[in-house]
Amino acid sequence: MVPIYIWGCIYSILDDSQCKKLAQQGLPASPPPKARFITSMAGAVTLLIGLFLFPWIDDSSIHWIVCEIGTAIFRFSHVCIILSMVSYLVDSYTRCAASALAANAVIRALFGGDFPMFKTPMYHNLDIHWASSIPAFLAVACLPFLWIFYKLGFFNSAPYLICCRVCDKT
Repeated sequence: MVPIYIWGCIYSILDDSQCKKLAQQGLPASPPPKARFITSMAGAVTLLIGLFLFPWIDDSSIHWIVCEIGTAIFRFSHVCIILSMVSYLVDSYTRCAASALAANAVIRALFGGDFPMFKTPMYHNLDIHWASSIPAFLAVACLPFLWIFYKLGFFNSAPYLICCRVCDKT
């Protein structure tokens, strides 16, 4: 648990330096919501490293510390991605932040709950290394979307307006 706190502190330092850099460029004190994607992009790259390291270093001939280093990289990426996405949701949907965070938690729980349904057949039909690499390949397929959303600002238009209209009626 202690490394998670260390990664959280490192994330806070990275996020704070990013906000200071944006403030020095003359942007408002509160950066736009899509600025939260920058830390998530760093987490996405380290996520790939951690996900590909994990399945291919679990051998008795490899020292155990190598596996721990891969796990630490994976934990760092998780902290970066989760905290930046939570910050993004709160910044984007300020009036409906609780609903946005609840929807995020439900979707994450649904994906996490579905994994045991296909995990056992996947590990029986594939080698343990290739079965453990499937999440890494899925992450590679999803990686470009983060840069596309950052570049196009996709999330700053229609969903935000719909949320504001719903919250104004209540």
